[in-house]
Formats: sequence, C-alpha cells, structure tokens
Amino acid sequence: MPEQATLAVSHEVGHSLGLSHDGTNAQNPFQQNAEYYGGHGGAGETSWGPIMGAPYDRNITSWDNGFYLGSNNGGANANYGSGPDDIAVIISPANGFGILQDDHSNLETSATELTGPIDASDRVVFRQLGLIERSNDLDYFQFQAGSGTLDLLIDPYITQAWTRMSDGSFVPSIESALFNTNYWPATQSTNLDVEARLYDASGTLIATSNPVGMRAGFSGLQISAGIYYLSIDGVGFGSPTNNPPDGYSDYGSIGQYLITGSMPVAFGVAVSNASLTYVENEPAKAIANWAKVIDLAPGDYSSGSLALEMKPSAGATDILTFDYSLVEGLSEVDSVLVYNGSQIGSITRASDTSLVINFTSFATQSAIESLVECIRFEARGESPDTFDRRIEIALTKGSFRGTTVVRVRVESVNDSPQATTSFMDDVQEDDRSPSGTPVSQIIERGVIDPDSTQGSGIIVTSAGSSNGIWQFEAGFGWTDLENLSTSAGLVLGPTARLRFIPALNYFGPAPDLKYYALDPLYQGAFSGPAGLVMIDIESVVAPDSISKAAGEIKQMILPVNDAPFSVPPFPSALGLQDSPLQYAIPTGLFKDIDNTVLALSAYTAPGVPLPSWLRFNPTTGVFTGTPGNLDVGERQVFVRATDASGAFAEAPVRIDILNINDAPTNIDLVGQPIAENQRGVRLGRLTAVDPDPNDTIAWTTSDPRFVIQGDVLSLAPLASFDFEAASTVSLQVRATDNGSPALFFEKVIAIKVADINEFSPALEPISMSIAENNSSGAIVGRVVASDADTANRVRYRFFGEAPSQFLLNSETGILTVKPGVILDHEAALSYRFFVEAFDDGTPSLSTWVSAEVFVSDINEFAPVITTGVLTTSESVPLGVPFGRIVATDADRQPNDLPAVVYSLLASESRFAIDPLTGQLSVARAGVLDFERSRSESVMVIASDTGLPSLSSQRLVSIQVLNANEPPTSIAVENSLVPSNITGLDLGRILVEDPDGPTSYTFTSLDSRFDVVAGKLMMKPQEYLKDSDPIMMSIPLLINDVAGGLFLRMSVGIQRVPNQSPWQNTILPWDVDQSGSVTPLDVLTLIDAVNANPGGDLPMPRLGSSLGMPDVDVDGDGRVTPLDVLSVINRLNGTSLLGEGESQEESDSESDRPNFESLSVDHFFAEVGSESDPLRLRNRRR
Repeated sequence: MPEQATLAVSHEVGHSLGLSHDGTNAQNPFQQNAEYYGGHGGAGETSWGPIMGAPYDRNITSWDNGFYLGSNNGGANANYGSGPDDIAVIISPANGFGILQDDHSNLETSATELTGPIDASDRVVFRQLGLIERSNDLDYFQFQAGSGTLDLLIDPYITQAWTRMSDGSFVPSIESALFNTNYWPATQSTNLDVEARLYDASGTLIATSNPVGMRAGFSGLQISAGIYYLSIDGVGFGSPTNNPPDGYSDYGSIGQYLITGSMPVAFGVAVSNASLTYVENEPAKAIANWAKVIDLAPGDYSSGSLALEMKPSAGATDILTFDYSLVEGLSEVDSVLVYNGSQIGSITRASDTSLVINFTSFATQSAIESLVECIRFEARGESPDTFDRRIEIALTKGSFRGTTVVRVRVESVNDSPQATTSFMDDVQEDDRSPSGTPVSQIIERGVIDPDSTQGSGIIVTSAGSSNGIWQFEAGFGWTDLENLSTSAGLVLGPTARLRFIPALNYFGPAPDLKYYALDPLYQGAFSGPAGLVMIDIESVVAPDSISKAAGEIKQMILPVNDAPFSVPPFPSALGLQDSPLQYAIPTGLFKDIDNTVLALSAYTAPGVPLPSWLRFNPTTGVFTGTPGNLDVGERQVFVRATDASGAFAEAPVRIDILNINDAPTNIDLVGQPIAENQRGVRLGRLTAVDPDPNDTIAWTTSDPRFVIQGDVLSLAPLASFDFEAASTVSLQVRATDNGSPALFFEKVIAIKVADINEFSPALEPISMSIAENNSSGAIVGRVVASDADTANRVRYRFFGEAPSQFLLNSETGILTVKPGVILDHEAALSYRFFVEAFDDGTPSLSTWVSAEVFVSDINEFAPVITTGVLTTSESVPLGVPFGRIVATDADRQPNDLPAVVYSLLASESRFAIDPLTGQLSVARAGVLDFERSRSESVMVIASDTGLPSLSSQRLVSIQVLNANEPPTSIAVENSLVPSNITGLDLGRILVEDPDGPTSYTFTSLDSRFDVVAGKLMMKPQEYLKDSDPIMMSIPLLINDVAGGLFLRMSVGIQRVPNQSPWQNTILPWDVDQSGSVTPLDVLTLIDAVNANPGGDLPMPRLGSSLGMPDVDVDGDGRVTPLDVLSVINRLNGTSLLGEGESQEESDSESDRPNFESLSVDHFFAEVGSESDPLRLRNRRR
C-alpha cells in the first residue's frame, strides 16, 4: 500500500533527523502506555495520528509537538532531549537545512495575482499551486472579477509529478484524488486542512470556507465587479487534548494545495486557445486565431496599454513578432502602430519576448483584437529549449487590468548527427599492446549533434592496413578490423574500444578509419559478447539517427628511440704495480641502430666510480693511470655508451695488475695500558702496515723488559712500572716482511701505564659564613680537597641528607644558595650538614666531614606601625594621653636592643607623643572639635636602633567623639516688627549650636510674647507702640532636650514705625493686594466707604485683619472717597501705574492699555447702587 510505505519512510527519516517515538502515558484511556500512538478519530477524513507514532489507518498524518491526550513526548526530554517541537528538531543546525522560502506573500499588498485564459463564456479560468510552509504561514492572492458567480476550490489532495517525454525532457503535472471513506486507505491523504477567506478591495471579509474535511472553496458565490483578495491558511480541527481526543491542532497543518476555478471576466482579452504547440523549425505561429476584448470599463483607451511577456523565462531563441499582413489597415512604422489611418499606439520592446504597447485615444476594441490576432511565436535555430512557456497578455485601462495566458509547448525534432575527424590518443612506436580508445571518447571528440544529445555509437565502414593493423574490442577480446564497407559496417557501442598496432619500428600516421555516427534514436543492436553486428548503413531504421556522411578516425604513432648494444668479445688489459698503464677500448665495441653519436663513460659498477688511480677519456676511449700496492690483482670495470635520448649499453673490461714487493710502513700496538705494579702481563697485539697485503711479518725487539711471541707483546716476568714515577714507557720494535728481498720497518711506540687508586682525598671540617638576604646562586664558599693519586680527579657531594638551602658543584666544590631560597638571619642563625670528597679512581675512595654555614645579620626591616585608628572625646584635656601607638620590628631577635623610638613630624604642633611608650596626647587647645571635624589625622614616625637605623611612618586617624555644648546665639525669622499691629507672628526661633541641629523647647520671659510650635508670637492684644524703643531684646528660657541643658538667652528685634497700618506700603493703590492696580481696587474701596461712612479705621490694626484689603490709600488713617479718587487717578494715568500694571512693569505711554476715561462723578453716582456691574463682579470675586 503506497500510503503505508510513505508513512514508514517518513517515520524512519524522522529518526535519522533526531525524532523519537510518539506514544502515550496512562492519561490516555484508549491507548494507555503505548510506545506507538495510533492516533484517533476513527478512519474518517478528520482522523489524525502523529508520523512518529503508528497512524496507518488515519487520513491526516503530521509532525507534532506533543499536543494530544496523554502524550509521552511533550516535555523537555522529548526527541532525545531536544524538546517536543518536531519541526524545530528537523530544521536544527545539526541537520543542515531549513524550511522552504515562502512561495506566496503573507500580505495583501504583495498578493499573487490569480489569472488565466478567458474561455468562450467570458470567464477567467485559473489554476494556481501553493504551499503552506509553516503553521503561521498565510498565502494571499488577488484577482479582478466582473459581476457574476465565483467558483473556486482549494484542494490539498494533490501530488506534483513529472512525466518524461520522448525527447528526454520532463513535463510537470498535478494529480488529485478525492477522499473516499468507503475505501481504505484513501487514494491519497494529506497533512493540510485548508481554510479560505475572501475579502473585497477595502479588506472587508465577505466569505469564509472551512467545512469539515480538508478542502475549502466557494461554489456559485455571487460577487460584484471589483478587486478581491483570497487568503489560504492551514488550520486545525476539534481538540486533540479532549477526553476522548478529537481532531488535530494547526501545528502540523502544512503542505501543498491547488487553487482551481473560474470567475466572470471584468476586463481583458479572450483568445481562441489557451495552449499552443510549436514544433522545431516551424515558421512563426499565431498564438490565437481570434481575439475578443471584454471591456466593462467606461472611456477610451488613452490611459491603457497591452503588455506581452514570456514567463517564467524565455528560451534563448524565442521571439514574439507581429504579422501585420494578416489584418488590412494595420501597420507599424518606427515602433508606431497605425490602424485604418489612425495612430493607435506605440511599441516599447524590452527584449524579443517582452514588450508594451501604450494606446492613444484612437485605439478601439476591434484594433486591439486585430493586434492580438497578429501575434506570432517562433523558437528559432536548431534544438530550441523545450520547457513550457507562458505568454501573458495583459490589457490595462486606468485602474482596470485583465490578464490572459497562452501556454506554449515547444517540441524538438531529431537532427542527424555529424561525423567529423576524431583523434585517438597517440601510441608509441613498437607498442604491441596499446590499451585503445573507448568509442565514447571518439564520439566526444568527433561527433556533433545539433540536438545536444550524446552519441550512442558508431558504424566503422573501412580500415587501412598499411604499416600495422586496426583492432576492436567489444567484450570478446581484441579482433582485427577487416572486410568492412558501407554495406557491411561494424556497429560499436560507447563501451567498445579501438586501437592500432603499428609494424615494428614504424612511426607516423596510422591509416585512416572511416565511420558513421549514431544518436540515441538508433534502434539497432551493438556488437558485444553476443556476437558481431554488421549493418548496411542504408538499412538503418531511423535515418535521422545516423550521420549523412562518414568521418575519419585518426591516430599518430610516435617515434621511440632504440638503445645501443655492445658486441663481444669483451676486452682485457695487463699492468704492473707502480708503472703507468694505457689501454684503448677496441673500435666496434658498441653499435646503434639509430646511428646516433654515442657518449662513452666508465665506472666500477652502477653508481660506483672508477678507482682513484684509474682515469677514462670519453673522447678517445682510453684508460690511463698508475696502480699502487692496493691495486694489485684482477678487477672488472664497465664502459657505457649512451645515445642522445639517454638509452645506453654496457661492456665489461678486465684489468690485471702484477705485484712488486714494498717494505712495511707503520707499526702499532693494539691493547690496554699497563697497570702499575703488575709483572709478566700481556700488553697487546702488534700490527704492521704493509703495502703488500699478502706479506707476513716477523717481530723483534732489543728491550729486555719485554718479550714478543708471534705478534703478542708481554712484560718480562720480573719487569713492572709505577704510574707516579712515569705514566708512559717507550719501546723500539722491528717488523720484517717475507718479500724478496725481505724488507723491514722500525718504530718506537709509547706504552701507557694505568694508575691504581691507592689514596682517599684529604678534606678538613668546613666553616663558612654569608650575609642574610643572599638568594639564588649567591656563592657561600669553596670546598677544597687533595688526592695523593695525581691522576685522580676529586669531586664533591653532600653526605647524608642534603640541605634544602644550598647547592654543591660536584666539579668545582663551590657552595651556592639554592634557587628560590633567601637566607634570613631572623629565621636561622646557621645551617649544619656533611660534605663528602670522592675521587674517580677504581674503586672510588672518599672522605666526609661536617660543615656549618653561619648567616650574618643585616638591619633590613623598618618598624611597622600597626596602629591605624585611635578614638577620643573632643573634650580630652591637654597633655593627657588618649591612645598608644604600637610598632613591630621583624629584625628583632631575643638579644637585640628592644628599642623602637616614636616621633612626630617637626612641623606637627597639635599633638605630642612619648618616644618610648608611643602614648599620644593633645598639645594645643581647640584641636579636637567634633562639630568642625569628626576626625583628625597625624603622621607618626617609628625608628629602630639598628645600623643603619631604619624608620617608617604612618598617617594615624583620630576619631573624635562628640561632647554636648551650649548654643552660641539665637534669632527669629522676622526680626523687623511693624508697630500698631496686634498679634504678629515673628516666625521660627533660630538657634546656632556647636553641636549642630538639636531639639529645643522655649519659654518666653516677656509677658507680651508666647512661643507656639517653635515660633515667637505676640499675644493677640499685644502690639508695639510708637513709644517703644526701636531695638528690643526678648528674654527666652531654652532647654536643650538631648543634652539636658537649661539656659537663658535673648532674641533681638527691631520696631519698624508704622503710622498707617491699613496702607499697602509697597503699592498703595493695590488695595486688594493682587500685585497690580485694577478697577477691582476701586470697587473694594467703594464697598469700604459704604460700610464705614465715618471713615475711621480701628487702631491698632488687628493682626487677624492683615489678609483684608489695605483701604488707607493716602495713609491718613481713614478710608474716604479721596482714597477712591487716588486709585481712579492712577488708572487714568495721572499716576505712575495704569490699569493692570504692577510696579515692576513699564510705565511708558506706548505700553499702557487704553481704558475708557473714568470720572469721580461716575463712581460716586454708583455708590450704594446694587445694580452696578463692577460691584456684582467684585462680589462674585
């Protein structure tokens, strides 16, 4: 079953991409704890199962994210720890690929246009393939339709297939299958559930299609003329997490779909056919026999155009042309179109397959129809591209646009191949078994096929036979080519091989081989293991499959150099030791068939030169030289003759040298030195150098201390030697050969006396010293020992446990401080260890002694002051210690002086320090003040008593503690107090206290005043009289709450004379205290005059009335109409400020606002009038 097979393949591919099985846990009551979830929903169209389960009886199968009832693959451990998202795992970087690019836009603004041919019923027929690549993908399409019914189907039950045509090309097709619940499995299932939505041009949703099942669409939907948008979305169904589960989510609802249908055309060109077949080499062919313009848009075509474009891309030889001869009255001149004498438009050609015609107002429907009927398509040249084309004919007018499509299929025609000259690979002269050339290479090098196909074989019709023979191999061994003709040609396939075997020593061109070429349409057989295939070229079934004429197969035989050779018998030469030799090799020793000049050389063996005494002249071929003693005897050398190509031949030459006797030339003793104090020992074997290698030697000496037996030299039985007396002994020896006559050689040889170790090294106890702080590599001293055995060399090492602080040089005896070690007198005064001196005698003798290294002290550390902070009260008395400074000294040893001396800087006058105890005290009053500074600092110096004396200093911080202090002064915020006003508030009492902000309570000792919430206030009936002093002091009792301190202090105030307490002293005319003079100030005064006809104002003025209007404008102590008049004059400009001006504003005439002139009579007439509008406004205010 193909459905089950594809599911199994998808499942296993999922494993390869990192997915694990989709099963269930105990929460799924229908398939509990299943390793493979079989899915749910029965076998209907909405039945579902995960691909990584076992959904073999479900219609919808998809990748999933664990979103179904009881999923055991929905957590972080799903898919082997990669998480439950199957698609995210599949496209992860480890797998090296991602999701396909979106084929249709997610936005209306870039929607794909739905278009197609217009049929005879004036309906646009469309067919569009799409793909939902991911769960959030949304594909938008746009179309323009006329008024009528819309038929549209979105079908996900599709498969894209390709069919191979006879010319080898592939044609895509789309197959669809209807779901049939009565047959399982369905003819074809899907992963995609489609929802379709239709919007009008404004984006308003007008229809939705999402029926139960996979497909969606609209059938017979009535629509108005206009532009529409269609959205396609992959959706889910039901709820897979329900109990029981039902349906699927939109996570895996992805895949291909096909949109088919038709709609009423609103605007465009209908043509007679929607497809066109063009055969190679045909003349230009009309794309439509008739055309019809469908135009529901008003107006002429002055804003319109007709565009022709080949899509998706044209073949290299395609062209769209117009055949104006078919329509009377239609012509083109310089890209201008004329129809029945009127210019209907102009043509702009972007390429051979893309152009635009822009119309004028003279263009008519009949002119456009005639123009379309003139369009011709042609694929020029041999072997045009055979893929399908789409010719889009787009007619536009204003905002209207209609497109129809003509699909063009180009079919090719087979052309005969051409057999030309084909060159085989060159072969070498005398090559008797060349590998040959495959027929496929012969075809590649010599066959030309206009159809761009690869040739399938050849027919060989003749083969020359001079200077060699042609052969072929077709699976049954190499066979001679013979008895060939055009009526009896040998058919060879691409795997067969051809070769030419040249005659011996022949080089040059091989005789020609005639052949005919075959292309893939050849229907016959080829020679092979089944037997030879011979054919008459006239009988080839498909004549277009064979070349019209024969070609030639050529091959070149390249010359090969022949090596020279030697001719026996080979020569020999005779010579005497120490006598010159001259020998010429015989003429004719070497010969060369190629008759080239030969270069001679000689050697002992390949890579081994001639003996040093023997030379060879390559020009004359003569050996010369004088042999020595070592050259006596018979030897063989070789002469080589090499041609210009490097080929050569060799011949041996025997040379025999006769001997003449020579005296020995040297004597040597092979043996060991004589050990001192030894007698009668064997000293070694005597050897002699004799130029005559075959001579024997007789040995003699006249020294009685030695004896010679054969060639062995020994001490006489009573003779011995002392190394300390002499380290060498001389002996004269004679060597005599057995030649004729006998010859001898004498030599004095030196015999070494070997020392025997007899004495141990002499070494005294060691005592050294070194200053502390010496470190890596510092020399402490040198250990020196002596040895009575003068030949011995004394070396040194530590005996027993080696000290970790020192190194001892075994050769020099120099003792050094070990790397990384720093000697410290304070850590150790000395180090004790043992040193051994040993010699290099056999056996080695040694002596060990004790050693001690003393570390002398250096004053190296200054005292370190450890005290950093002291604390004391700001009230500490002078000279009384308040803290102690402590310093330590790392140099101090138990017997060292115990003194650290303390001091301060010479410029320091604030503090004093005891030099021995380090006690610190205050030396000057006022130094410590918590309120000024909560800390002080003093530089302290600590010095030791070493030589030289070292010192250090440190800045010691003194933290000052607070002590309570009395306030220094008090004041009030408002010390200027006007007279004749009762109950004034003088503001907060301000205290200056060295201790900073502190809580206080106050009590007034003056009966006229009270203290309320920290403020000094006059009692309600009290006021300052004009007879009171200008400067006054108010006594207060102050309680410092935190410190518990009580004291009496006085606060000073100044009386400000104030004869007119009811007057605004800053701006007298500003009665209402608004900051500016306005008519409202007049109204306020009128109200005051009406309320107080007598005009007297109460004195003193109550402080509680200070927020009321200041009605005494002229300062006479009364409120009268004169005060009103004063404000009116001010407003009329007779004073300094105009209406609405404040004292800070400019008083220039150009800046003053214009007011209607105000008069006293006018205001007095209104006094008491309740209807006065200003009065009413003032009341509202």
